[in-house]
Amino acid sequence: NALLSSLPYLTMVILGFICCPFVRAFEESKVVSTTTSRKIFNTIGQWIPVTTFIWLGYVSANESDLAVVLLTVTVAISSITHFGWQVNHIDLSPHFSGTLVGLTNTAANVMSIIAPLVVGYIVTDPVIFYEMQINI
Repeated sequence: NALLSSLPYLTMVILGFICCPFVRAFEESKVVSTTTSRKIFNTIGQWIPVTTFIWLGYVSANESDLAVVLLTVTVAISSITHFGWQVNHIDLSPHFSGTLVGLTNTAANVMSIIAPLVVGYIVTDPVIFYEMQINI
């Protein structure tokens, strides 16, 4: 069952390699500007997965095959965002893009650690906590 669990990421890699030449040709054709190209791929790479992910929430427990297909499509299509916002580091500084990726990735992960701590510090009303325990 290891293949089934890695299927979304395998299709993500394959789709990334398939789309690369098309994205390059699209940008080199000068039909649209680089900024518009980034926006198009960002939109495709985020709106289609949002739609399929919402649809995944309405799949019943006995439709596991459909759930796997939707999850695979969701993860695979989200790889198109690599042609949208993740190449921005190369646009900003081609020689130091690796350093920029490291810095921004570190900042994003630190915020993911800090956010729950800040929420726990701000939300301290014992009445709300008591009400949540009763409803559970």
